[in-house]
Amino acid sequence: MQTKDPRNYSSSRAATVLGIRAPSLSTALYRNGHYCGIRPARLPNGRLLWPADEVDALASGARADEAPNAGARLAAGRIRVSADEVSK
Repeated sequence: MQTKDPRNYSSSRAATVLGIRAPSLSTALYRNGHYCGIRPARLPNGRLLWPADEVDALASGARADEAPNAGARLAAGRIRVSADEVSK
């Protein structure tokens, strides 16, 4: 019986699946040690392999509580900018 190895994504493929840029993954990993709770495996050559099942779950919304809410961040930024313009 042959066991199937777990699927993994490269950083660029994981970023494409998540709809973000690859440097965003690297930045989050550097700052937090993970991206939305997902930790990659580091190969001996320094490359990262992201677990495909976790990346797919995050992209599909199964882990929506951990996904960054870009819409809320953008709205907060717009409110902050308009408040700064009013106070001038």
